[in-house]
Amino acid sequence: MRTPPMFQITGTVVNVFHAPKGQTAEGKEFGGQSKVQILGGIPLPNGETRMDMVTLTTDAPDHFQSLVGAPVSVPVGFFVQKGTLTFFIPKGAQIAKERLSA
Repeated sequence: MRTPPMFQITGTVVNVFHAPKGQTAEGKEFGGQSKVQILGGIPLPNGETRMDMVTLTTDAPDHFQSLVGAPVSVPVGFFVQKGTLTFFIPKGAQIAKERLSA
């Protein structure tokens, strides 16, 4: 039996793209990964909702391409690098298409 993920992001897939490769001034390469952008609501203390988009690295861009415009729930991991919170989809994660509630 698989343990459900502790952290996940739920929202609508709005874009899938491949980040271009580049090189820093020090010669270190960056980029070249497939990315998915998910738009979702963040509840605020006053009861309103703020919409926010998260960009995640993925090893399954074709799967997400078929889900553009659909609500999904995605397990995520995260880390802080140079003061920035970075999210990622763990390899082999199960992406669930969500049903919209009435």
